[in-house]
Formats: sequence, structure tokens, C-alpha cells
Amino acid sequence: MTEHPFFDPYDYNSILSTLQLAADLSTDGLTILSKIAPRPSDAIGLGKVTAGAYIAVQAAVDFIGRPSTAAACILDSLKALADAIRCNLERSGTREILGTKGRSLRAFPAWNMSAAVGMGNLPISAQIVAGLWLLNAAVNDKKVPQEAARKVTKFGPLCDLPPQALLVLLNSDQDATETAWPWLAQLQRAWPSMRNALMDCGGPPPAPASFNRRAQGQLFSRAHYSSPAHRSGVFNHRNLSKGQLQEAFRQTAEWISTNDWRGAWAVCSALSTLTVDLLPNLPLADSKADAWIACIDVEAGVIKLDVGFLAEDSAAA
Repeated sequence: MTEHPFFDPYDYNSILSTLQLAADLSTDGLTILSKIAPRPSDAIGLGKVTAGAYIAVQAAVDFIGRPSTAAACILDSLKALADAIRCNLERSGTREILGTKGRSLRAFPAWNMSAAVGMGNLPISAQIVAGLWLLNAAVNDKKVPQEAARKVTKFGPLCDLPPQALLVLLNSDQDATETAWPWLAQLQRAWPSMRNALMDCGGPPPAPASFNRRAQGQLFSRAHYSSPAHRSGVFNHRNLSKGQLQEAFRQTAEWISTNDWRGAWAVCSALSTLTVDLLPNLPLADSKADAWIACIDVEAGVIKLDVGFLAEDSAAA
């Protein structure tokens, strides 16, 4: 047999047989893990990865408090997988040689992140973050976002946030990019939808998102998720024709000239690009405000938008 560089000669076959055993004993767990965290062909660090995925998801479930039925089932499946692999590796005497000889797992960021948890490299809050990404990917049947996994592995070991402080940050109006943990910004943006997907809906509904959070989400979505055709200004059936646009301007001008509130509503919507349901909460400019995304400056007669957050990821790259 050709010697494999990352396992003892007899260990490579043991890893492959363990993978087959896992497929036989824990089909659900292996299917879930293979989907959310694609593995290298040699499944390097299999034991550490499966243990880490279970530890991380368990931490996330504890953090959530009331997991949905789907989230609880995923946790059970990952536990069965981790237990089956651990038992077979111990029985075969396999020694995992993970992280040696310059091996890079950058092409498999979610696998690498799970291995970091399994090796004990991440504190509890970083484990929770890893678990939330894994659990959310499993519930939605998709891969863990690669950049999110890379950030957890890179910055997670230095995360000194206690779990309760992490929860406060995720629910806060303060953008994570303005804190000592900017790498959590991606999770903070995804948190509202993630929370709804992972939590049991039997309890009281979560508090609605604040104006700042919703406004930032809308601006971010328009800037980053618009289609190529929309960004290039290609006309489609959703756009007003020239005649329709002129009529809209005429009607708005008429409302403004008669002091009709609909004129102000139309202008604010057009200038801010926010949806009409947010306009009643558009605040007045306040010099004492610590943070704002959009506001009306009455003295200057303008609507202000703070879009600096849109370029923060690019500036940090």
C-alpha cells in the first residue's frame, strides 16, 4: 500500500473503513455533514471534525434555548455520527494526524472550522457561532458560507465574548463592524432569519427588528444582492415608462404644492430608497444619537443615509 502522508500507513485504510461504517450506521448524520461541510477526498481529521460538528451544534442549541424540531433532529443525527466514528477509530487504534506537514484545508473551510472545534481551539462563543452556521446550513439544506467558516477559524480563538454578550450583540442596533468583533457582522445580519428558522415557534414571538437594523438590511440587500441587469440599468417590465414617470412626478409635485402628506411620503421614499412601511419611523437628525442609518435633517433640508457599512468588508480585505 502506498504510504499516505497524513496518517500512519495502516491508519488510512482505517479512516476509509470508518467512513463506510458511518455510512452504514448513521446515514442521516453523514449525509447532513457531507452537505454542509464538504470533505477532502481522504477525510483527514474525520474524528475531530465529526466531534467538533456535534460539539458546536450542541453549543448552538443550548444558546438558542428552544430549538425547532428540525434543529433537535439534526443534533441527534450528528451525535450518532460522532459516536459511531469515535468508537470505530478507538477500536482500530487509528491515530489522526491533523494539521501536520503543512497541510492546508483552506479549500474546505467548514470542514476546517469543525476540526478546530474538535481540537479544542475555539472558546465557547466561537463554538456557538460555528454551531449556528452549521445548524442553519443543515436546516436549509445548503453549505456553510465559506467566508463565514474561514472567519470563525481565523478569529474565533481570540473571541472573549461570553454567550450572553454574544446574544446582546446579535440583537443590538450597534453594528458588529464597529465593535472589537467585526468578523461577527455576517452572522449579525443573518441572525433574524436564522433565529426564526432554528427556534421553536411555540413561545412568544421575537421582538421586531429595529428601524436601524431593517434600514441597514434593505440598503445592504440593494447594494450586494441586486441582479446584474438591475445594476446595469437594463429596462424591464417592472420599470415605469417615460410617460408613467412624468405622470408620477406631476402627481407628486401637485401633492407638494397643496401640502398633501403624500407628497412628502413619495419624496422620502424616492430619496431614501427605503420601503414605505419604514418611512413613518424615519427619525429626525439628532446630534446626540450614537448611531444612525437614515434620518431627516430638518435644518439642512435633506435626508441623510449612512452607507459606510457597505464598504467595510472591502476595506478590510
